Amino acid sequence: GPSPPPMGRSISNAAPDTGAAAMDIDDGESGGSIQPMQPGTQDSESTGRVTPASTGTATASAASTPAIPQSNAYTEPLSFSELRSLLLRIKSDRAAYEQYEGKTFVVPCKLIKTKFEFLFDRIKGKKKEKKSKQYEFCITTHFIGTAADGDDKVSVRLSSKLIEPFYSTHPTALRKMHKEDKTKANGIASEGSTQVISEFGSLAPFRMRLLLKSRDFFAQETVPPTVDGKVPLVIAIGKE
Repeated sequence: GPSPPPMGRSISNAAPDTGAAAMDIDDGESGGSIQPMQPGTQDSESTGRVTPASTGTATASAASTPAIPQSNAYTEPLSFSELRSLLLRIKSDRAAYEQYEGKTFVVPCKLIKTKFEFLFDRIKGKKKEKKSKQYEFCITTHFIGTAADGDDKVSVRLSSKLIEPFYSTHPTALRKMHKEDKTKANGIASEGSTQVISEFGSLAPFRMRLLLKSRDFFAQETVPPTVDGKVPLVIAIGKE
């Protein structure tokens, strides 16, 4: 099958059979906010997020703390259409959003490659320990439901712990490798991403949670206008 988008690239609304050119980004620590870059370049802020190179647009990162399960967390089965309707409602209703913090949704759905954005995210730690920075995968993709749910999509972040087994190299080491040998790093990223797309491309119940705590979600400059755009509202943490 076709190779997945390379590291640092963001492919949105591309045809499912779109191929990808070799990764061509330059790892750097600018320490500043992310700005749109010219094709073939990337910018890495203190969190380690990378600006997509091929689309000419910058990634709007929701740089905040992922939602932490609360003591009253429970599992709630939802159809994909119900999940999408719920997200559309709570993204502009803080009180409703807070009711679902820490809850796990079990949703029948599957990954589709109309969006597959591969970035790195720095794992927060002590600021002084610069030499021991650790990174995780920050992959956002599209999911769709069953035939009854139609063609509606939802943007979903894939938990790094969920997908790391599909990559032969730890994200911290892969990011470092990319600075030294882009071709090798691109090959590892493409091979792992192909496996992720294959594994999660079949309909199955996925466990999902809200990505951000309400205080962080509503602290964003602008609330995401859609639930299938650049900024995901949910994170997939497991597959049944």
